[in-house]
Amino acid sequence: MDRTGEVFLQVLRNGLWKKEETIPDAGDFRWEDIFRMAKAQSLTGIIGQAVLQCPEAAASLPDGYREKIRTFIIKNCAVHNTFNRCLVHVVSCLRSAGVEPVLLKGQGLARNWPCPELRQCGDIDLWVGEKNYDKAMNVLLPLSSSDGNDIEESPKHASLSFGMVTVEIHRFSGICTSSRKLDAIYRKYSEDGLSNGTVPLDFGDINVVTPSDNFNAFYIFSHLWHHFMAGGIGLRQICDWAMFLHSRKGMIDTGYLGKVLGELDMKEEWQVFGCIASDWLGLPSDEFPFYNPGCRAKAEKVLARILKEGNFGHERACFRKQRSQVYLFRKAGSFIYHISRCAGLFPMFPAQTTKELINITATGFKTVWKDFSRNI
Repeated sequence: MDRTGEVFLQVLRNGLWKKEETIPDAGDFRWEDIFRMAKAQSLTGIIGQAVLQCPEAAASLPDGYREKIRTFIIKNCAVHNTFNRCLVHVVSCLRSAGVEPVLLKGQGLARNWPCPELRQCGDIDLWVGEKNYDKAMNVLLPLSSSDGNDIEESPKHASLSFGMVTVEIHRFSGICTSSRKLDAIYRKYSEDGLSNGTVPLDFGDINVVTPSDNFNAFYIFSHLWHHFMAGGIGLRQICDWAMFLHSRKGMIDTGYLGKVLGELDMKEEWQVFGCIASDWLGLPSDEFPFYNPGCRAKAEKVLARILKEGNFGHERACFRKQRSQVYLFRKAGSFIYHISRCAGLFPMFPAQTTKELINITATGFKTVWKDFSRNI
């Protein structure tokens, strides 16, 4: 790892754990590169705050950077509060209609950060289940700023707009696309973890329930793993996972967790990403279930890819900004992109990469056929 990456991770650890390790002045790196990396990983708030709280580092910032950081943090806090108000509003409306949603990830996980307002928001994910899905959509659609024609809907969820906030209403917390057998196993654990042992969080006016701790430990990982395989993730998602595990230390049933990981054949992947959380992000190894230092070499390669690709692969996928206007060329370009990415992942996770490539190919051909059939 180069010097910029080392300093970036040191600053991040300082922010996550409120450490006071000395941050070097900008002698052999540039703060511009640190903040470019922070933006790519969706971690500008916590990186900026950690730098400002170190007098020596703050003094070495380029002109104007301190004011830019303060402005970003103020805006991020305002966005965080807007998301919380939207969450309270949406959950209250659903409850009035007899639907009890479960908050997934996002604003719930922010509570585990040393300063929740520094976590950059994405969207609000609410699980209502298959039985309540239509009812929930009928309640929320008239209240949203979506006009009914711009709703993005998939078998898993639908996205509604409430001003600047996107709210995803979930039939399922996730879908295992590699096989029907694994999907059935995942749904069994998901239904139980979202219905039993749920954890309420106080959002001022109301309590909002989140998944059981046992299921959530796995769910946070499975979500980031899915996005890592599909296109890329930012370190913010691994920070979410690390801070959750830290806040629930001693409370997670490792027997349950081991059973889930075993049945879904994901223990090695869990341990690889666990090395990132522990060895580079600072989570104590005794707080990570099934920590395996033997996975460190592979974890280092995964971390390098994450730092290179950025959140959701935006850094690597910049060529998509100039996508062809021709439909088939666009699809071909996307397929080539995924083939290239899978080739890089194969040496690290051969079995999982093969499953992902099969799924991408099958889904791509189905989409093309469906689109052409619709226009015939």
